[in-house]
Formats: sequence, structure tokens, C-alpha cells
Amino acid sequence: MRWRDSKQSDNIEDRRGQEPAQAGMGGAGLIRLIPFLIRTKIGRIILLVGAAFFAVQHFTGGSLSGSQSPSKASSHFANDENKQFVAAVLGTTETVWKNHLGNRYQEPTLVLYNKVTRTGCGVGQAQTGPFYW
Repeated sequence: MRWRDSKQSDNIEDRRGQEPAQAGMGGAGLIRLIPFLIRTKIGRIILLVGAAFFAVQHFTGGSLSGSQSPSKASSHFANDENKQFVAAVLGTTETVWKNHLGNRYQEPTLVLYNKVTRTGCGVGQAQTGPFYW
């Protein structure tokens, strides 16, 4: 069976090219927490650990946003072969589960991303792997 001949799912949300600020990593929320953290002993410890982490990242040349090159807009990916392959695999999966479960099967939405994305529990980074919610 060739994947190009398979039904392709439309249940794909393409978030590739999303920048950290678009995924909720803008940092404004953290800045509002600083006054609270300074007032408590555990808060000061958290601030020190966070500062140490960022210092190590800075001085060792680490990157908090990954090593990917600047991305292009999602429309660039609209007809790419990788997305078509994923759509074919998801479409086949949907067909199998619909045949097995009938009307009880609720089709999932697959989210493609390459840097960061919003998840059900915060921000997901591409280096961490797949997220399910």
C-alpha cells in the first residue's frame, strides 16, 4: 500500500513556525510573579535557581529556543510531503478506529509544530517530543 493513495485527514492544525511569544512564552506573566517570589523564602530560592539556570545557559552557549534556524510562515508548509504523509497516516488511523468503534470514535486533531506550541499544561518544546492532551 502506498501512503499517497490513502485518505488524508483534515484534522491537522499546522503550528510550525510559531515563535515562543505566540505560544505563551512571552515572559510577561513571570515578571508579575517576581514581587511575590521576593517576599517568601522559597520564592527567593526559586529565583536564585532560575537565575543560575539562565546564567549557565548563557555562558555555555546553550539556547533556550532550540537550535533551529528561523522558521518561515506556516503557509510555506501547506503542500509539503511530510505534512501529506502525516495526514495520510492520521486518515488511515481514523478509518480503522471508525470501523472498529463506529459512532463512539471521536476524531482527534493532530498538531504539527517545530519550535514551541501551547499545550494543555503550558508550553511544549520540540526538543521534548510529542505531547498528548
